[in-house]
Amino acid sequence: MEDIEKFVCNPEYVIDWPIANNMTALMVAASEGTELTLQLILNQQPNLNIVDTIGRSALHFACAAGKSENITLLLQHYPYNKDLRTNGGNTPLLLAMKSGSIFAMVACLNFGCNPFLENGLGETPLSAARDFPNVDGANFEEYILQAIESWETQAINL
Repeated sequence: MEDIEKFVCNPEYVIDWPIANNMTALMVAASEGTELTLQLILNQQPNLNIVDTIGRSALHFACAAGKSENITLLLQHYPYNKDLRTNGGNTPLLLAMKSGSIFAMVACLNFGCNPFLENGLGETPLSAARDFPNVDGANFEEYILQAIESWETQAINL
């Protein structure tokens, strides 16, 4: 990550250029970097809408890596792509679920990621939650069911 920090601090570097495997510095920092590294890149105002060849944004990368601090930071800066789907239909919440990180899942839910969306294979956050019945005493399915109940209550109150 030190190399990326030095690289992006170079005044000749264009922040949105891909640096590896069609990934921007933002995507790499979201998945592999610390919150500090990610903030350094966000300070340069990158385009948060950029996706790779299969439709993954920086948020998708952070979620797949289970990086809850980076998920929170990205959603604080740009909450509008919280339900963006990849070419296969995967949402950030679904990838957070599959990462096995309760903290990543909760970060997504706290920012209102939609728990109903299916990917191209028909997987939902609820179906993915069933793969994690007990992670450090937490049951993913219970969290998703609570989020679904909250969404349904909000819909009724509208």
